[in-house]
Amino acid sequence: MRVRRKAFTAVEVTMVAAVIAILALIIMPLFQKRAEKAKIVAAQDDLQGLAKAEILANADTDLYYRLQDLDNTKFYDETINNPTSDPNIDMSVPWAVWNRALFSSERAAISNSWEGPYIAIQTGKGGRSYARAILLGDVRGSAEFQVFTQVNSQGFAPILYFPYDSDDDYIPIDPWGSYYIFFAPTETIYSHGVLYSLGPNRLPGDGSGGNIQIDQLLRDSTQDSHLGNGDDLKYVF
Repeated sequence: MRVRRKAFTAVEVTMVAAVIAILALIIMPLFQKRAEKAKIVAAQDDLQGLAKAEILANADTDLYYRLQDLDNTKFYDETINNPTSDPNIDMSVPWAVWNRALFSSERAAISNSWEGPYIAIQTGKGGRSYARAILLGDVRGSAEFQVFTQVNSQGFAPILYFPYDSDDDYIPIDPWGSYYIFFAPTETIYSHGVLYSLGPNRLPGDGSGGNIQIDQLLRDSTQDSHLGNGDDLKYVF
């Protein structure tokens, strides 16, 4: 005697599929919100860590540096006095502070007090580890990189760049893939150090200003589209 097994009807399969789809519609936004909150927390943690690294570097040398130089080692070759495009030169002691190139005499002077690395970017050299970073050589010719390395109306570039920088330099990026931006304390413009992430939309402020304009990368409380407003993350120290 053959036993007939009851199969699912088309209606039952459709109902199960509908229930699964409804549950997915309910659960997926919750996961997305949780993932976005995790990125915000990660960016805030990065900003705090970068600020601490800048504070330590300043305590040692009385200067503030580009974020991509904070993982430089202590080694310094005193026979190298001038910037060059030679990829084999020693880049261990920074060639620049956050907004200008160092003079040869300044670079030689900080070699005695530089205690880097202050962070470790993908290399495990010590200090704080940043898994999110991008090689300068991979972005050197990109339009976004050109925007971020131009000088704005206050004379500062969000990411200071020199033609002789090594393609092997790692630049810290936020969880959304944008460069972190650093303005050091100055007597005339910035009374405190400020670090920024452009946030989820990767644009200054709420993005209403359209394409990134260099002048938008300055803090301006009167313009919602400017850096530091909207979904931007900011850390002041």
